Amino acid sequence: MTSPILQELHRLGHLDALDFGFARLLERRFAYSSPPPDSLVLAAALLVAATRQGHTSLDFTQSPRELVTLVQDPGKPLPEELLSSLSKDWKLPDRWLPILGNPGELAPLIRDGSRLYLQRYHLAERGIAAEVVRRATRTAAELTDEQCAAIAEQWSQPHEADQAQAVQRILRHNLTIISGGPGTGKTHTVLRALSLLPPREGRPWRVVLAAPTGKAVARLQELVPSKLPDTVRAHFATLHRLLQRRPAEGRHDQGSGLPWPYDIAVVDEMSMVDAELMYDLVTAWTPETRVVLLGDRHQLASVQPGNVFAGLCSGVLDAGPPVSDVLVELRHNFRFDPRSGIGRLAEAIVRGQDQEVVDLLRAGAPDVTWQPLPRVEELTTRLWRKLRVAWRTLFESSSPSEALRALRSFRILSAHRSGPWGCERIHKEFAQQLGGTAVLHAPLVIVQNAPDRGLYNGDGGLWWRDGERWIAHIETAQGVRTLPESRLPPHEPAWVLTVHKSQGSEFDEVLLVLPQTVTPILTRELLYTAVTRARQRLEIWAPLEVVRAAVRQPTRRFSGLSDLIPRLYSSEARPAF
Repeated sequence: MTSPILQELHRLGHLDALDFGFARLLERRFAYSSPPPDSLVLAAALLVAATRQGHTSLDFTQSPRELVTLVQDPGKPLPEELLSSLSKDWKLPDRWLPILGNPGELAPLIRDGSRLYLQRYHLAERGIAAEVVRRATRTAAELTDEQCAAIAEQWSQPHEADQAQAVQRILRHNLTIISGGPGTGKTHTVLRALSLLPPREGRPWRVVLAAPTGKAVARLQELVPSKLPDTVRAHFATLHRLLQRRPAEGRHDQGSGLPWPYDIAVVDEMSMVDAELMYDLVTAWTPETRVVLLGDRHQLASVQPGNVFAGLCSGVLDAGPPVSDVLVELRHNFRFDPRSGIGRLAEAIVRGQDQEVVDLLRAGAPDVTWQPLPRVEELTTRLWRKLRVAWRTLFESSSPSEALRALRSFRILSAHRSGPWGCERIHKEFAQQLGGTAVLHAPLVIVQNAPDRGLYNGDGGLWWRDGERWIAHIETAQGVRTLPESRLPPHEPAWVLTVHKSQGSEFDEVLLVLPQTVTPILTRELLYTAVTRARQRLEIWAPLEVVRAAVRQPTRRFSGLSDLIPRLYSSEARPAF
């Protein structure tokens, strides 16, 4: 019999049909052979609900009340009598059950220490952790005298010490993790390291530079010199395209036995990579592949379950040397002057200094301005007025290529997709004013992968009229693609982007709109990500108390990756993966 608590959570709307149905399925499947306790059935439902919010596991060092409130709808308070009915000491069963297994066993739910996983996410996180531990001490090559001399000459200043360390790591080891904010030179450092690779006999180094989205890959292509040394042959791909298993096209496929065709893999925008995508990566590259992971551990985590990059960084640091040596943090910012408003604001957000953030916004700076949030009935009008000025070059463009360049100069970002200050409402009102979404110069974004058309979720572009037809011009990793409206995969307007959608992009000027009230999605990482999308100028429309609350609220994601890395490293028995 399903527990009353589970039924009540479902009735109140905190657990949806999938959560409730999964728990009932497990309960019925094993009802006669080995009936699971009510607490485990409830935990299974909470676990499925938690994965939709980005968690990969539940940590049972938390109280039952904390685990239940983790998945509750903020707009629907839980009755106190329901919370008080939960056991104060809610432990996972110690005995073996058909639905509950230990690491390496085949069961729907996996118990690993104090954590409960769905098997798929446990396999992913444990596989990632094992690969990091395996690679941590593997030396690929020793530095030559020529390389040492070049590093000493090119990175001779004290503020360049982190870059020099990263280059040495890339040239010597099989795994390098580089974390740093925008302007710290992550990509530039990697490219300079590639230029110091020694010549190889018979063929050049095959290097793939990849990222989760087409726009991020396009930025990589812009940064790569037009001609790398003859020692290097560079390829570019989105991660989804890179991992397509099509033997006929020569891509890696575990089943076909095809070799991984790259000597070095550089993955940018790692904060956007989820647990299962990262597991696909670690099972694709060979033991000889040198891997370089780039990201900003203070940014938003991936939309899908997992907090991979932050977990990797925390995990290797907790493991200590030599595992911690794989991480190099770039701290010096080459883009922002120390007195820059954007730089100071981003630094204060990372440190959680809410009063400092508010003071900076009140005082203003040449590159940062703040104003109160307009009334909801005035918002669309004021945003359109702002757009007409900021995108004047876009609206006056005489060619699609000119318009695409202008598109990168400015963007409005919103914390929310729905609601009075969300993207959907703003786009709906813009469409009513403009007479539709397919309007000359109107920006758009792809929202569903379409490999057959070379388009992926997150690729962006704009509409252009060609005679009687509307043509979409989309920037991708392989260049600009043009498709008629009838051939375009699912897409939506992009006058305004959510902060999540803006990851992997940077704009000369950003206007950030936050809602009137505090919501769970308004976190320190979301605010930091939005602020650091701006290269030259940032404007924020928001109540200061909402900004303050966001700075005080770090993202909370349950993931075992940061615990698994030190545990696997300290374990004498290495897991077989």
